[in-house]
Amino acid sequence: MPTLIRDDGVAMFGGPVIYEYMDSLHDSPKMFPPSGETRWNALRLFGLGEGLFDSTDLRVVELRRPDGERSTEAINRYQQAVLRGLDRLEEEAAHFEGFHIGLISIAGVLMWIDWLRDTRGNQDEWRTGRPTLTAWYEAFIERPSYQRRKELHPAESAPA
Repeated sequence: MPTLIRDDGVAMFGGPVIYEYMDSLHDSPKMFPPSGETRWNALRLFGLGEGLFDSTDLRVVELRRPDGERSTEAINRYQQAVLRGLDRLEEEAAHFEGFHIGLISIAGVLMWIDWLRDTRGNQDEWRTGRPTLTAWYEAFIERPSYQRRKELHPAESAPA
């Protein structure tokens, strides 16, 4: 479980808690909108992104099991969950706006799926049949913070 130990020794457990804690440490625009429908939409999309991470990871774990111990049913179930999530994102991508934890999570899981596909060969191409999501993602990762990541980790960011 991700854990952050604050300067005062208090442990903060779990990604969502750590993200929001870190977001509270500055006065710049927040990843977590403070209230209202904007906050709920960001949290809803964050939940969808986290669910996609979980389903993708569970599929990978099952694929790594030794022959004879893998469950084809589980692999297919996790893959269907990923596909449903991606299809939902395709439906909503035309309405994505701003920069918040939900969109950060979605971009992160799409990068993760690409990385798994490119380095492990165990994920499908998510862009096929999802032109709106693809266009949003390609524009989103042009942000300076994502470009800086490419500079810091060029091998992870190389095109397929």
